[in-house]
Amino acid sequence: MDDLREKICAKIFGLRKALNLTQSGFAEKVGLSEEYIRKMELRKSTPSLESLFKIADALNLSIYDLIDFDQPKPERDEALNSVITLLQTRSPEDIKLLHEVGLKIFEGLDRHEK
Repeated sequence: MDDLREKICAKIFGLRKALNLTQSGFAEKVGLSEEYIRKMELRKSTPSLESLFKIADALNLSIYDLIDFDQPKPERDEALNSVITLLQTRSPEDIKLLHEVGLKIFEGLDRHEK
């Protein structure tokens, strides 16, 4: 059980960091107390199933996304997962804007490389 707690807590910590949120900001976003988040990140508390659902719901993730602990991924996959996690928490308008900006950036990079 300790290994499972470690993996779940590490995943939640990684999500918080990927979103660039403080423990307080993350707690507010997911509807849990800052103390609860701190204890989870210190591995002193195992999140309840109810808490996992709150976290997943607040971040627009599935429970599966929180407990998917497949083998370690290469650095590129980690960066991609971080971007996906961030996008899953944004509004459709934000995602469309980021898509448009991203396309312009990559068009500029492609022109620069030629």
